[in-house]
Amino acid sequence: MVKLHLGCAGKRIMENKDEWINIDINPVWQPDICWDLEKGIPTHDILNLLKKPLPWHMPEDGDNLVDEIVVFHTLEHLRNWVYLMKDIHEVCKNGALIHVKVPRAPTKFAFQDPTHFSFFTEDTFKYFDEWKYLYQFPYFKVLKVEDTKNGEEMNVELQVCKEDKKCEIELV
Repeated sequence: MVKLHLGCAGKRIMENKDEWINIDINPVWQPDICWDLEKGIPTHDILNLLKKPLPWHMPEDGDNLVDEIVVFHTLEHLRNWVYLMKDIHEVCKNGALIHVKVPRAPTKFAFQDPTHFSFFTEDTFKYFDEWKYLYQFPYFKVLKVEDTKNGEEMNVELQVCKEDKKCEIELV
């Protein structure tokens, strides 16, 4: 299995270290891959990092490679997070799970940080699910949107759905 932790900062995922790849722009956090997510997913670096004996066939181009992604308090810092979502869709397998945490607008937590470029409501991720045809975004099934931290933060769970396959992967 290949799992990505995007924008890991100081909270690198260390359990099952052979499955998780921690990615962050800041080398201070000692990520496995130091990368600016404004440029999308560092597919080439991921493939290079994985060039070791693996129990599965590794795709040549990185498509359909990733099983799970964690992206906590990162999307709001990107100028074009929709571009990153397109990359996430491309590198993930059908049925892959995406775990997102973002500050919820219109709370103070969303707006007080001057490095926040994007703001999120409970309907934001519908543009990748039931409203995807408005902008022809990649398809993610929204599994859950819940408020946490007294409504200041949202936890969102998405499932990658490839157009040529049914998105009815049974969740454990």
